[in-house]
Amino acid sequence: MSHDENIEIVQRTAAVFSGLHVTRDAKILDLLDPEIEMSDYPGFPDAEIHRGLDGAVKFAVKLWDAVSDLRYVPSEFIEAPQGALVCRADVGWTGKMSGLPVDTVVYSVWQFRGGKVLHFMTYNTKAEALEAVGLSE
Repeated sequence: MSHDENIEIVQRTAAVFSGLHVTRDAKILDLLDPEIEMSDYPGFPDAEIHRGLDGAVKFAVKLWDAVSDLRYVPSEFIEAPQGALVCRADVGWTGKMSGLPVDTVVYSVWQFRGGKVLHFMTYNTKAEALEAVGLSE
């Protein structure tokens, strides 16, 4: 897949995932490889790595049980080795228990297979995400 095609996959996945609180449907699973690996937000309590489509569902349920009004807005893409992308995203949500809004920037590493997301890991800093794919600032 080309760099531009991978960016399109990220944007489509982000749009569907951000809309899950409205539809709560399985459209997101159509965009994920059956062997997907996804990480919780690094500051999230009991953060873990979720594997497979069942893990992706667990990821989504865990997240949506804790937050509302989730936004993941990709704003920068860095091409990485082996077709991966490092993505800067503006992220926000409201904590369901606290009612407090959170607005932050995260960096995620996205990898793809067959036009689907295979790997999605989130990092607090650009340096951490770049290091994860063998690059540096």
